[in-house]
Amino acid sequence: MKLLARELSKKLIRSKSNKAIDLDTTKHLSIMDVFKNLKNYINSTPSGESTPDQEMSPESPKPENCVEFRAINSRLHKSFNDSTKRISTLLKFRSVPGKAEESENPEPAVPNTEKISRPKFLRSRSYYIRRSKNQSDVINIENQAVHDADRDTMFKNIALNLEALISHFKEILSQNLINNQIDFMETTDQSAQAYFKLCVHGKDTFEKSMIIYKSIEANMHKFDIEQQIKANGYRSILQVFDSCLYRLLTVLNDLNERKNKFYFQFSLNNPNIPSTFRNANVIKELQTWVRLMEKLEIFLELSFEMMQKNLLEFENGLKSSNNLIPVKEYNHGPSLFVNLNQSNLKSMEKKLFDLSSKHQEAFFGRACGFQFCESLQRPLTGCAIALTSYNDGFEAFANKENAVVQTSLDLNSAQNLKRTNSTTNAPAMTSYGSLTNSIGKAAMSVYSSTKYIMDPDLRAKKMSQIMRKANVDFCKAFWQLTETSIVQMGSNLVTPTLPINLTKTIKMDRPIRLPKVRVDLNDAQNSEIDQEYVDIMPPKDADPNDTVRIRILSGEVRHGMLDTINPNSTLPIGPCKNLILHVHGGGFIAHSSKSHEIYLKPWCKELRLPIVSIDYSLAPEHVFPRASEECFYVYAWCLLNKNILGWTGENIICVGDSAGGVLATNIVQRAIVNQIRIPDALVPIYSPFLLTYSLSPSRLLSVMDPLLNLGILWRCLAAYSGIDFKAETERYKLMLNLDEAKKFDEKDSNVRFSKSDSIDLPDEIQIGSDEKVKINLNNLNDRIDLADIQPEFDSDKLLTNDELLNYYELMGDAIFLIDKLRSNRVPYDHYMSPILSSDEMLSKFPKTFLIACNDPFLDDALEMYRRLSSLDTKAEIIVVDNGSTHGFLNMQNISNETHEAYEETLTYFKDIFEHFEEKTN
Repeated sequence: MKLLARELSKKLIRSKSNKAIDLDTTKHLSIMDVFKNLKNYINSTPSGESTPDQEMSPESPKPENCVEFRAINSRLHKSFNDSTKRISTLLKFRSVPGKAEESENPEPAVPNTEKISRPKFLRSRSYYIRRSKNQSDVINIENQAVHDADRDTMFKNIALNLEALISHFKEILSQNLINNQIDFMETTDQSAQAYFKLCVHGKDTFEKSMIIYKSIEANMHKFDIEQQIKANGYRSILQVFDSCLYRLLTVLNDLNERKNKFYFQFSLNNPNIPSTFRNANVIKELQTWVRLMEKLEIFLELSFEMMQKNLLEFENGLKSSNNLIPVKEYNHGPSLFVNLNQSNLKSMEKKLFDLSSKHQEAFFGRACGFQFCESLQRPLTGCAIALTSYNDGFEAFANKENAVVQTSLDLNSAQNLKRTNSTTNAPAMTSYGSLTNSIGKAAMSVYSSTKYIMDPDLRAKKMSQIMRKANVDFCKAFWQLTETSIVQMGSNLVTPTLPINLTKTIKMDRPIRLPKVRVDLNDAQNSEIDQEYVDIMPPKDADPNDTVRIRILSGEVRHGMLDTINPNSTLPIGPCKNLILHVHGGGFIAHSSKSHEIYLKPWCKELRLPIVSIDYSLAPEHVFPRASEECFYVYAWCLLNKNILGWTGENIICVGDSAGGVLATNIVQRAIVNQIRIPDALVPIYSPFLLTYSLSPSRLLSVMDPLLNLGILWRCLAAYSGIDFKAETERYKLMLNLDEAKKFDEKDSNVRFSKSDSIDLPDEIQIGSDEKVKINLNNLNDRIDLADIQPEFDSDKLLTNDELLNYYELMGDAIFLIDKLRSNRVPYDHYMSPILSSDEMLSKFPKTFLIACNDPFLDDALEMYRRLSSLDTKAEIIVVDNGSTHGFLNMQNISNETHEAYEETLTYFKDIFEHFEEKTN
């Protein structure tokens, strides 16, 4: 249309004047400018007088005295006026004020709309604490003043952008009534009203959030474990908020740049225009980041509430009996953790439930992975797509198998059981063992992946549903995709080939006898006590035929390894002084040493030492403490069989990532208790050290984490603790009369039942096989509590019936699992939560090298370091804060940041072994 108008204007000008007019200088004019210039020529009078609009073209020639020309001009004038009237109505076009008007009424300054780069305060930085004889230093800390200035500049730019946009859309709407019924957070209509109300809401949310932001910022330094380490969960929450504001500023800059362009103006108030011309993603992007900022305001409120509680207790010298970690005695600052099963913290718990249910969708759509570095956001979005589409395939398989179970039950049982999932046969059919065909389920779900790619809102809704309702079987099956041959084939392409990569099975049919040692903290080696030995027993619930598998990795063939393999061409070299005993992560329910070869193989090459990785038994088939006992048994086996490992027996380091870090710490704890040789060093990597039902500011990050989500963590913890989620769900539903659940036998039940007319409870409930406990139903006000006779549960920590019903609307079946976790005593065992170990035990720990990142377990590592250092135990910590996610060792080839984090960890290991060499020399 613009080209047509320009050509038409050119023809008319040439017809009115013998000289040609060059219109190249008007190439960059908007279409309305061209129409207006054209109108000035058409409206020229025969006498040469012009309309006021002709001031823009004072040199217009007089028309010719020709009747034919006058007729054509009249028709063109009428047609042109009709067309421009319609376009002007659509665009709400107004004439540009003259220079005098511009000087008298200057427009407000518009912020710079140039594309901004990621601020420095959101880029790579890491903190180290290195302790030697004379120094404690911190490496790679950039100027904090520069970061603060950049952050303040970002805040000002956001405020200026919002003000400019509000003013712009308010001016457009000055002659129109605002529709208060419009849902500006959900609409896709490209209307000025939607943009106006969205910007006003964003401005209000930004201003309210900044008040809480500044309050947290003023006090967060009080929670630093040391003055040099600028890292804790409160700083992480503010950094996440900064990441959201950075993305919001990018969208606002883009919107400020678009607002004066033709197609954007043309799309306002024109729903009939095709979406390809309406910039449909613009308002969706703005809605995404305004909504996300709105949800993060709740994060800030909850964080500030935790901060106030812990500061009050610390500053007043209060010591609550419910405190998980001692405050005054061991810490030089307030605790980072809050025990959520306290009765006075119900409001805090309610906010957490709100975030992990109805507010969770905002984090898994277009904003998925926004809190991490930009190079990880696409891979994490791909992971979210894979998770949602795989869930469709998994549910389809589960429904088919449940149908088979139902048919079998109908044919073989006189009773028609309506809920097949709760029958004794159903778990066997729907458990992970019968669903090992992960590739088949993945292929079946490929067809559904397209809808999750095209529709981020649908993906977010599905993700939120999975995090609330997925069972352990699904989590296990999805995580075990990394064990498939296709994934392993890709891993082998990017990792070096080792001459030694074999598995060995260890039978747990007999005790392992080792010499008893005397722990001397000032001696590099534990001194053995003559003629005194300790028998390390197999796991308590292990059968004589049970085995545990280990994987032996080495970059060189060493003497002793010839007993396990027969190399053809490689000559063996001498045994190595150092050995790494590795325990893999996976939430205690998934993964193996094979899926962790992606970083274990490069370690073998770079560090030039053998590695033994343990494939311990996984939950829920094997619950606590089976995995812990197996790892300690393997440790004892390694001490006794050092020759076949190519190891001299000098230095052994226990290393574990994530859940494996807890199990590696258990090895140290059990070695201390059994008085055998303690490992020479302990290296837990992004590991949780407190597995109780507790909350910290960094734990809040799990609500928005697509890999380490809070709902998944609860299920992993319940599975490892021995809680049967399916059975407990049925019992709770029966208790609350939510549906026609199958009535379970009360034998060995850990759940309380309320007195109800619809449930016929006996006067006696049998516990075990020999004991009967009489319970008088008439004396019960609320529920029968079987926890009093089963010490692993605390009755006073359980929710009431009314609370369960209220929370059930938010959390669904997950609230029953949470109720069990609130009262479960198993996570308070010092082997489950090593940070709760006694002072005597922690003081005997070897040198501990803690590696953490900005993930939900950051506060665990910081509190563990503070606890160890307060007891004069040698400890060091590194906080990798470059935007990497939990599990960055397995993702080293995905992005530059994760590779940098991997290289940083590898350098740290080299320094550890150099330290051993210095002590030896």
